[in-house]
Amino acid sequence: MPADITVEVHEELRGLLPGFLDSRQRDLQQLAHSLECADFPAIAQIAHNMKGVGAGYGFDQVSTLGEQLETAAHQADPAAAAACLADYREFMQHCRVVFI
Repeated sequence: MPADITVEVHEELRGLLPGFLDSRQRDLQQLAHSLECADFPAIAQIAHNMKGVGAGYGFDQVSTLGEQLETAAHQADPAAAAACLADYREFMQHCRVVFI
């Protein structure tokens, strides 16, 4: 992934964005724990939620990664889930929000 990823977020979501970003950080922590425990149902649930919320905030990549992670969880594939988690973590570390 590039060092700086721009995410365009509509101005009317400015007040909601901190909560959205906090939730994504909690996702990362919960996903890491669930992966360590091989709790694929928990991973699938978080991933399904990621699919639903990402695009609504302009974070299309979160939705895409959620879809990939949900598939990995349903297949109980720890390697694929770990790769998705790494991509998710990297995306969240390198995204930069621009309000439009």
